[in-house]
Amino acid sequence: ATIEAAEELFVDGVDQGLVDVQEDALAARLFGPMEEGGQLPLLEEARGGTLVLEDIEALPQTLQARLLSWMNEQGTPAETRIVAICNLQEQGRTCEDALRPDLFYRLAAMKITLPPL
Repeated sequence: ATIEAAEELFVDGVDQGLVDVQEDALAARLFGPMEEGGQLPLLEEARGGTLVLEDIEALPQTLQARLLSWMNEQGTPAETRIVAICNLQEQGRTCEDALRPDLFYRLAAMKITLPPL
């Protein structure tokens, strides 16, 4: 789903939950190539705006590596911002434990911790 607002493109690309999505399908949706006549890959669709990734902890290690590589190619300042939402509910496990250390470091440049409701 995409929502255009105030010159930014917010893409909630993993709203359905990453656990239920095949790795190949998720890779195609994030990075491409897409089927002819289909939507653009999420990273292309969000170019110049903001990409919101929910349940980032469920992203497989291979796709975490591809995402990090893509982020490193962005340059400084980055052309596309990434907001990663971690919804870990397991006791004693943190998002830092679930992600590659190098990806966590890049994503944790600005960390917002919300208290439970």
